Amino acid sequence: MNPIEKKQRVIITNGFKLLKEKKNYKQTTVVHKILALGFKTSKSTLSIILNGKNIGSDALKNTSKGLRVLIEEECCMKFNEKKMEFQLIPDCEPIKVVTQEKSNTNKNNGFVLHSTGRLPLSEKLEFLQNAQKEIIEIGVTLNTFTQHYFSRNESEFKFPIEKLLKKGVSFKCYLLDPECPECRIYLADRATILEEEQNDSEKIKLSIRKLDKIQKEFNSKNYAGNFEVYTYRHIPSSYYLVIDPSEKSISKMMTASYLFGTRRANCPILEFSRKDQPSLFLRHLNSFEKIMLNAKRIK
Repeated sequence: MNPIEKKQRVIITNGFKLLKEKKNYKQTTVVHKILALGFKTSKSTLSIILNGKNIGSDALKNTSKGLRVLIEEECCMKFNEKKMEFQLIPDCEPIKVVTQEKSNTNKNNGFVLHSTGRLPLSEKLEFLQNAQKEIIEIGVTLNTFTQHYFSRNESEFKFPIEKLLKKGVSFKCYLLDPECPECRIYLADRATILEEEQNDSEKIKLSIRKLDKIQKEFNSKNYAGNFEVYTYRHIPSSYYLVIDPSEKSISKMMTASYLFGTRRANCPILEFSRKDQPSLFLRHLNSFEKIMLNAKRIK
């Protein structure tokens, strides 16, 4: 057995024992919670591993990752790879992971649906104002952001963003790379229904120039928080506005799936917090982190 698989088995064995002792969870409950967090496993898979029998590397990897996240969320404990044991995370507030069965019966609990699409500026700023460390916005053109900055009175948008930067909140903007093949494919496909979107690559280029100007202006003032602009190279599927994703007790997001044939501004927006909808939050967190993974900073 290689060292990686040995470590994964320790995580699963010790992790399940910990959950059984602290939460009185049975194998079925643990499996449902791992699945709710977006990791692939099954009751038979967990049983085989706990009985010390051979199993595929993917099953070991997915089950161990799921258990690590579950224990971090519900027990506030992180696996120390040097000591090969779970240790308490200081100042951590546990969050209960809701299983799929429960989330189906309470599917309107813990989130707000903005069915008409993009929020008025005042509501967006209200959503941002309690950020403590980080705000991340991922869109396609971010044209609305630049319009707010350059066309609105400074007191309506610029000053509230500046206030957040002054108190140490970093603002990260992600928009589609206008030169990548994914952009051309995406815009050409959208333009078959919405002709006005066929020139969105030029709109993105203009947004990049404007955002770079905003970035230079804010960062020249040496505020406690940074303003950063990135481009990503993936076919867009969703909009994200995320507040403090690493701060479990206060992290929240708004997200909208880009509906084909519908203007992005009109796509319904779902608003929820990590505390109220941990499984839903972590699924979306996993997605937008992958979008950010190979993004390029505009400097």
